[in-house]
Amino acid sequence: MVKYLEIRNAKQNIVIDDQFKTPTFVRKVVVSGGFTEIGAPIAGAQTLYCWKYRRIISGALDATTFKNEFGIDPQVLRNTNEGDLSMVFSRNSSSSAFYVVFKMYYVESDNAYMQGTKTGDGYYSLTIYTDDANSVVTASIYTNNTRIPSTYGRQAFNEQGELTFDAVRGVISNVGVMSGNIDLNQEIAATYNFSLPIGLDPTKLMISHRSTLPIRTAYKIGSGGVSMSWTKFAPIMYVDVNTNTLTVKLTRQTNLSGSNSASNIGGYYENVIYCTYPDKELPASQR
Repeated sequence: MVKYLEIRNAKQNIVIDDQFKTPTFVRKVVVSGGFTEIGAPIAGAQTLYCWKYRRIISGALDATTFKNEFGIDPQVLRNTNEGDLSMVFSRNSSSSAFYVVFKMYYVESDNAYMQGTKTGDGYYSLTIYTDDANSVVTASIYTNNTRIPSTYGRQAFNEQGELTFDAVRGVISNVGVMSGNIDLNQEIAATYNFSLPIGLDPTKLMISHRSTLPIRTAYKIGSGGVSMSWTKFAPIMYVDVNTNTLTVKLTRQTNLSGSNSASNIGGYYENVIYCTYPDKELPASQR
């Protein structure tokens, strides 16, 4: 296959290769306050876990506005070859467990429950789960969906003429991967360390949310009967500016009340990125 563009960084790692589609930046959102209590934990629910608080930011846009805001034709989201290919990376201001979900939809038919959407509209939803109502969460959204080509940016196409890189829409700068070496018998199931370049701004470091979080469950057997308790393990980020080191600890959310017949649901694989982009990409008239 013919290669038209390859860009490497100072460590000679390939950061752009036109044979592979490069995820593009959509926007950055800072969420502070407005969290509401979720209520009773839902045992076994991989989406909600047993988070204490939640905030949902969502909206419906007509096709033209959706294209201008996100650079995506809503029709792409209903394409069986693509669908929603959004990716969200985030950080929390507090050392507390949290989880972020972002989705885009093409509205198939009028839907009064989705903020009065009409057929052909685009709909987006950002949901943040946290154990700390005072959390300030920054979410950076990227996508692998086909974007409307920019007018002014440098672009690269593969041998089939497909757009694989658009300079106006940025790229993901990967810091490292978190995977393996998990021990759910411990309060801290895994620790991941990354060396950072001197002068890097720690507020721009973010963790992906693609993997389910590990869970540990156990029964408590006593005079009052049998009950089950469970806890999840979520990543908490620490940055030491003196040693230029990023540490992410996969930390148990709560203590288990029981210890009988303990069972683990492990597995974890996420990325840490460095996002230098502003809150939004360029306006439609400038890209």
